Parts: sequence; structure tokens; C-alpha cells
Amino acid sequence: MTIKQFIERIGDLVGKDDLKTAIAELRNLLQKSKSLDEVIVHSARYNDLMKQIRQGTISFEDADIKKTKLRYAVLDMAREIETEIENKPELESEVDEILAKNATYFDYSINQTHSGTGDNVGRDKITRK
Repeated sequence: MTIKQFIERIGDLVGKDDLKTAIAELRNLLQKSKSLDEVIVHSARYNDLMKQIRQGTISFEDADIKKTKLRYAVLDMAREIETEIENKPELESEVDEILAKNATYFDYSINQTHSGTGDNVGRDKITRK
């Protein structure tokens, strides 16, 4: 996967409202970067928001506003990575190496379906993209 494909993937995940995976993939890419703290903060904001939604302590409108702000923050972070690499082409090979090392992480997703009543006996399904 190239950095361009990675950035497109983050955009696709945000577009599908899969912020949890988008943040996790950014975190995985930025493990040894100064930007890791920013990703950790986004992850904490997301987890806090989901907790508030589950507990019913936030209105739908406020939750939607917070989630939209978080979507923009994640997209901005992805754009910053892309811009940084465009401005410093020597970083591209380093990022490509990280993406190559983590190819199996980025090539799999967890899909879950449920039909009928009762427990989802089929469990999570790990599939190759």
C-alpha cells in the first residue's frame, strides 16, 4: 500500500463512519512519530463520545456535532501527513516501509453480520480486502 492509497483509505473509513478503524490505522502508522500524541487524543475523544452515547448522557445533536468535529480532525491529520510527505519526499520511503511492514494489518478487516434472533453464533469474520 502506498501513502496515497493509505490516505484514500482513511477518507473512505471516515466516509463510512468507521472512525474507530481510521484512528487505529493512523495510530499504527504514526507509532514512532511526534504526531502519535494527537492520534491518542483523537482516540480518547472518540471513546469518550461513544461512552456518552451509550450512557445516554449526550443529546443526539451534541453527539452529531462532536462526531463531525472528530471526522474533520481525522481527515485533517491524514492531509497533514500527505502534505508533509509532499514537502519532504525523503519521508515517503520511510512511510512506505512502515506501510509494507504493517501490510497484513492494513489488508484485513473485521466484518460482522447478524440475522435472525439471539446471539451472533458466527462471531467476527476476518476477511482479506
